[in-house]
Amino acid sequence: MIQDTCKSKTCTNLALEGLNDLKKGSQDITKYEIGNISQNDIAHIDKHINALSDKKCADAHNGASQVKVGGALLLTFALIFLSYF
Repeated sequence: MIQDTCKSKTCTNLALEGLNDLKKGSQDITKYEIGNISQNDIAHIDKHINALSDKKCADAHNGASQVKVGGALLLTFALIFLSYF
């Protein structure tokens, strides 16, 4: 699921925002003793935040847009080339 999220910059940013809010909410719940969130749960959230913040994730959505643009340009040139023959 993380790899799919990394394919889109918008999805990555929204997921990071949501995970950071979830982490803050979890810490607030523990701080005010409303409930009990384990440090293991918070570490699990951190693991996902780190994965989405990683350079590999940024490269995935940057590369995806380049492939889309490159594919569109290739198709355009192919159609122009074929229209001359």
